[in-house]
Amino acid sequence: MFSKKLVLAAASAALFGATGAFAQEATPAPEIERFVSQKSRAEVAAETIAASQAGLIARNDHDAQRIAGLGFQPGKARVQVVAETLEAKRLGLIVHGELPIPEATPAQLESIRVAGQRALMGASVLAMK
Repeated sequence: MFSKKLVLAAASAALFGATGAFAQEATPAPEIERFVSQKSRAEVAAETIAASQAGLIARNDHDAQRIAGLGFQPGKARVQVVAETLEAKRLGLIVHGELPIPEATPAQLESIRVAGQRALMGASVLAMK
């Protein structure tokens, strides 16, 4: 009796294990079906090798951060950003938690801009000394 159940269980497992799972796209992507390559495999390989030799392919997190910052040029000096942030905070434009974000008036925006300009002037005067 026990051996019949064991044989039946083994046969069932073999039957269900033999049927493969068929995976397919949930929604067909027409851009993949109509894709026409613009470059040959050799051209892509040559570009990849050139980018790797130029150090433009990230191999780890450090490389990714270095590559991301290559073309970055800051728009404002650090002292200017700090001064503008402090002025916005003083005016009540920086909120915490889930409070609604207030909309700055033109006068407040001007006050923030002037605070940043003042900080730049102060930094340049300090740099001259």
